Amino acid sequence: KTRPLFNTLAASAVVKNLTTAGTYTGFENVGEQAFASFARVNKGKIQYCTNETSGDLSTKASIAFGGFVGQNAGTISNCENKGNLLLTVKATSLVCYGGGFAAYGHLSDKTSPGKFTNCTNSGDVKVTVVKEGTTECTITRTGFGGICGVVICNGVVFNGCKNTKTVARIDSGAGNNTCASAVGGILGRSAI
Repeated sequence: KTRPLFNTLAASAVVKNLTTAGTYTGFENVGEQAFASFARVNKGKIQYCTNETSGDLSTKASIAFGGFVGQNAGTISNCENKGNLLLTVKATSLVCYGGGFAAYGHLSDKTSPGKFTNCTNSGDVKVTVVKEGTTECTITRTGFGGICGVVICNGVVFNGCKNTKTVARIDSGAGNNTCASAVGGILGRSAI
């Protein structure tokens, strides 16, 4: 409900034919890779799995989220995300990345590119930026995608992936919108 099933899947790890379901109720740790269903970091293989876990959460801190993993440095193949990932952001000068499968398509230190093969997102990925009281929310860098939020590492592969649901960033009383903000059906932001 507040953290992934695994912290890190090693390069030799294989997770297959597994379905996760339920509701995210909060964040175990505020900050990077705070929620996902399968793992915070994937270096191995996730195959023929489904995520049905949904969440409608809010944050006042930088966050990275994925339906499957926070960071994908391995392979996710023949999987489907059915969970709706809804986030309300109430903060100033933060970083926020998220996707139906992963926040980062690699390790967050910009090494070890991951691979997404035949992945389907059929859950909404919606981030709403709101004004809290008299304080305007300004986001520094964002990226939201049906498969992956951001890629800042050469070599990340998307093969045979598709998105069938809504991916959106909604500003409701937000301040500075001249930041690096990107939304895409497959990949939100490519910063390479």
